[in-house]
Amino acid sequence: MSRKEVILVFDIGKTNKKLFVFDREYAVVEKEYQRFPEQKDEEGFPTEDLKLLKTWVKERSQFYFSHPVYVVVGMNFSTYGASFVLLDQGKRELLPMYNYLKPFPEYSKKWLFTFFEGGKEQFEKETSSPFMGMLNSGNQLLWLKQEKPAQYRQVNYVLHLPQYFHYLMTGEMVQEYTSLGCHTGMWDFRAQQMAKWLEKALPEITWPEVEASVPYRFVKVWGQSVKVGMGIHDSSAALLPYRSLQEPFVLISTGTWSICMNPFNHQVLTLEELHKDCLLFLSPEGKSVKASRLMLGKEYALQEKKLADYFGKEKDYHHGFSSQNEMVIPTSFQQPVQYFRWNFSYLRPDVYDFNNQGEVDFSSFECYEEAYLHLMHELVTLQVASLRLVLEGQSIRHIYVDGGFIHNKVYLRLLKGMLPEFSIKASVFGNASAIGAAILVNDRAFEEEKVYQWVEEEVTFT
Repeated sequence: MSRKEVILVFDIGKTNKKLFVFDREYAVVEKEYQRFPEQKDEEGFPTEDLKLLKTWVKERSQFYFSHPVYVVVGMNFSTYGASFVLLDQGKRELLPMYNYLKPFPEYSKKWLFTFFEGGKEQFEKETSSPFMGMLNSGNQLLWLKQEKPAQYRQVNYVLHLPQYFHYLMTGEMVQEYTSLGCHTGMWDFRAQQMAKWLEKALPEITWPEVEASVPYRFVKVWGQSVKVGMGIHDSSAALLPYRSLQEPFVLISTGTWSICMNPFNHQVLTLEELHKDCLLFLSPEGKSVKASRLMLGKEYALQEKKLADYFGKEKDYHHGFSSQNEMVIPTSFQQPVQYFRWNFSYLRPDVYDFNNQGEVDFSSFECYEEAYLHLMHELVTLQVASLRLVLEGQSIRHIYVDGGFIHNKVYLRLLKGMLPEFSIKASVFGNASAIGAAILVNDRAFEEEKVYQWVEEEVTFT
């Protein structure tokens, strides 16, 4: 019996680590999920346990390369961004892999802005990203140089996480656009090159060449010749299946962060847009993708827990409630009154005209259901404001939503109610970033029809 040709994709999020085995037509034939306990860095801050992750990738890839039923013809890696693996002169990992949520010291911030004549605003204009501390991954190296000079002197090679896994399997060091272009502060979108401040601040680092013409290497892995992808940033990967669509669209990728991405808008950002948490990503070909961000999922989880605790509901009570198609959404919500106070600075009152001060008085609500509807209305109001930032000047009429909030019917119906002029569809891909990574190492096109197989009927408000 002949063995089935398959593609391996390691889809690595901060929490969930997934392995997908696709056939040539992008059907999932095997999938695995894994979670690893975090370790702590020298200051006790939680971070990825790279040793566990590395071992898992090597063991599972070796398993499928020697599988009696499958023959692996391609392999790629989709991972979260803004994270480095640092290697010494002997190409050994320098652990830990620092967490992008780690605080960025004020003195490092001041030193960074000395490399820009216009300070913080010039940094943001050149790199097309709001200043985000360690979430601008280039700043992690600046911090390391100042905070731990002895360890910094050991650094010879710097790889973003997707490219580290490419190196792990091929021994080759590369850079690619999507990892450089995801709010790293390392790419000058106006000059279309690595940002000049890196040369001034970090002259000791030698960067690999950017690879774009072919998104993979044809090499031997575990004794077999196979296409190994350069790796890709997961948000950018999630866009790739939709690129087979004929009509322009915007994708809202929901989760801890809600990221609105418009691959048809390549304009340089204004300072006003940057101040409203817009940024540019890079496509695998190096084209800019306008995006806006909102910490929707994390805020939702925290606020919903407060509601459940106050009204004495079980932890997962909202799942059944938010799935009821017959739910009545009051038309009075067209004139919103703010009740909730946000816990994360990303929901900025100067951007969205919402007050962030004080605690919510839950006694204003008669029941959990009423409070929940108000919470969702206020969060979707923020979502629409974020979305409109990437639609500016565009004639797009199609919006696709993927990620965790596709299961929240209240979110979808309110979104449609506030945007009646748009066609809004929920995608049940669930693994769009993994499929995007597979597309880059497969010789079969991802056809438009495949997208529609995974997209639900248009969302309605009534």
